[in-house]
Amino acid sequence: MTRDIQLVAIDLDGTLLRDDKSLSQENVDAIKEAIEQGVQVVICTGRTLPSIQYLSKQLPQGHGDEYLILQNGAVVHQLPDLNIVHETILTEADRQAIYDVFKEYRSEEVQMVAFDPDKLYLVDDETANPTVVQDAKTLSTDITLTKFEEVLYLETLYKIVVFGGVEFIDDYLEKIPNELYEQVHIVRSLPVAIEFIPKLANKANGLNALIQLLDIKAENIMTIGDELNDYEMVKMAGLGVAMENGHPEVKRVADELTLTNNENGVAHAIRKFVTQPPHNS
Repeated sequence: MTRDIQLVAIDLDGTLLRDDKSLSQENVDAIKEAIEQGVQVVICTGRTLPSIQYLSKQLPQGHGDEYLILQNGAVVHQLPDLNIVHETILTEADRQAIYDVFKEYRSEEVQMVAFDPDKLYLVDDETANPTVVQDAKTLSTDITLTKFEEVLYLETLYKIVVFGGVEFIDDYLEKIPNELYEQVHIVRSLPVAIEFIPKLANKANGLNALIQLLDIKAENIMTIGDELNDYEMVKMAGLGVAMENGHPEVKRVADELTLTNNENGVAHAIRKFVTQPPHNS
């Protein structure tokens, strides 16, 4: 019995991209092979739209509608016009609650950034620390200085991220009150970053919204990821695949493991389970 995979959702950093953020030709070729067999391939990432536009020029496109799941599932775009087909935003109450916890720990090392559809806002600081600067570089997005009062009333805000050292983030996660965990979705997307996103926004929910639109069942999708913000989508898929370099908790809920992101693990998974599936499973 072979798997009937109709859609493949792929994380970017630590998954499709190598550690130097480059995209291998091997992965590109495997995605093209899947598309040619009629499989929908969707990028599902925590990144913003500006940060993935350079990749869209490198990745093969299908002949029908294409989609992007961004901001950890908070927004789903339809290509090529980038129409929004699903979005979930942080409410003003969410933003205030996140800020009230953050402001007690704010320092030169610990900074907050907020994301709307296009911009990265540095909140209540005049100078970004090296971690924030690197994140902005990775996202190909300029840093916009702002005050929290402005962030509070932005029309569309998909997520807030607190950056700090690894030890601080370890400690900070323990100090976040239970009430905030109940109010918003909190995920450690990097060793130095905690993301606060709408309660109903995660990659699995964004993906669920898309497959409902496309009339595809969860059992007919394959997801590939590595970090904790991929946990839900790896767990919910009919075939959840974790990278060898992935977080132990993601590996634990995965159905299968593939090679590392530096060893074309995405191509390996696509060819093993989708374009060249085994005769027996």
